[in-house]
Amino acid sequence: MAQLTKEKKAGESALGRLGFAPDPERAFRDDYFERSLVFMRFAIVLAIVLYALFGVLDLFIVPDVAGSIWIIRYAVFCPVALAVLGFTFTRWFKPMAQPVLSGLAIVCGLGIVAMIAIAGTSGSALYYAGLLLVIPWAYSVLRLRFAFASTAAAAILVGYEFVAISIKHTHVEILVNNNFFFISSVIIGMVAGYTIERGMRAEFLQRREIERERHRSETLLLNILPQAIIDRLKTRGEAGTDGRLAQALDEVAVLFADAVGFTEQAAKTPADDIVAALDDLFCRFDDLADRFGLEKIKTVGDAYMAVAGAPDPHPDHAQAAAEMALAMIDELEGARWPSGNPIVVRVGIASGPVVAGVIGQRKFAYDLWGDTVNLASRLESHGQPGRILVSEGMAARLEGRYEFGPPCVVDLKGYGPTAARFLLPPERRLQSEAPAATPSTEVGAAP
Repeated sequence: MAQLTKEKKAGESALGRLGFAPDPERAFRDDYFERSLVFMRFAIVLAIVLYALFGVLDLFIVPDVAGSIWIIRYAVFCPVALAVLGFTFTRWFKPMAQPVLSGLAIVCGLGIVAMIAIAGTSGSALYYAGLLLVIPWAYSVLRLRFAFASTAAAAILVGYEFVAISIKHTHVEILVNNNFFFISSVIIGMVAGYTIERGMRAEFLQRREIERERHRSETLLLNILPQAIIDRLKTRGEAGTDGRLAQALDEVAVLFADAVGFTEQAAKTPADDIVAALDDLFCRFDDLADRFGLEKIKTVGDAYMAVAGAPDPHPDHAQAAAEMALAMIDELEGARWPSGNPIVVRVGIASGPVVAGVIGQRKFAYDLWGDTVNLASRLESHGQPGRILVSEGMAARLEGRYEFGPPCVVDLKGYGPTAARFLLPPERRLQSEAPAATPSTEVGAAP
């Protein structure tokens, strides 16, 4: 947050000098180009049309030298402007837009200066009036940035001074008068150009800050709700959308993991230390959920709940949950509480249908309900430390891909005797293992 505030202040302080730090400056130039491209093309077309149409007036203003002026109009400027217009539709234009357009403005202005040099005394004043249009055109319609527009204006001014003094030998009174209007036009153009660019930079900073805040909000929401639910929340209550956020899912795998002996550890460990240890434990589980494609649902005390197949279907929810469970056991090998005791978890998994959704108005969260959830929770609480107890339905879905212990019957609260099996870790799949529980026998303490 402090870094964002520092960047914001730095950007605001840079507005006056029309320049940001390298990274935001590059982003601004890209944004400026994208938002100005239509104006650039319009300005080029406008210049071509006006340059060409005013050629008709040459026959009335300077009929004797109209042919020479037409060379400037139709053989020089119009082809150059058309070439630049075509260039705007290529991928090479973007990095070269400002210098190319600045050069076009110089050609446009110096072309009129050349007309002044060719025209007689009476015609010069009329062409000079056209010269004054080039400056505001360059600063505003053409969307040249302030520095490039100022460079173009300076080049045109130097060109005019050379022609007026060296070629036309303009009287001092007329030269001063012309320069007054010319420089005034440049000043007005500079003010307009500076104001336009500064405004676009300020708006860029504002949109950048809004985007940062939106991203922070999105990130915060993603730590609370799944992306699919966030997308539905954004349209909640809109016409044609259901205000409720509920799903009936036919096939998911629900996983519960509980830290064995956490209550005893909490009683003899300073609060900061035990919370830090639990935070580290759940952060590891979060990483595993991301790796195997599960959605973390919540933590309750020292219990961790995740699901495969919700809110979006998973191609193999049973395998994803099994892999995460096995990885949880492996992840905690050698892990210890602040007291030095090993960290051990019990894991229970069940598969089947659930109802999922978001309820309430405040502090809402994505949650699951149904028999599958209750069964997974009961399997975890009646399992054994360091082992994974899965429902019979879950074992059937994984048959042939994983090794299981012998079938056993677990007396679950609210279910009574229930068939279940232990999912064996890889290193024990090829070993014959004495059953932890036999058929019709309740699973109790670890053997």
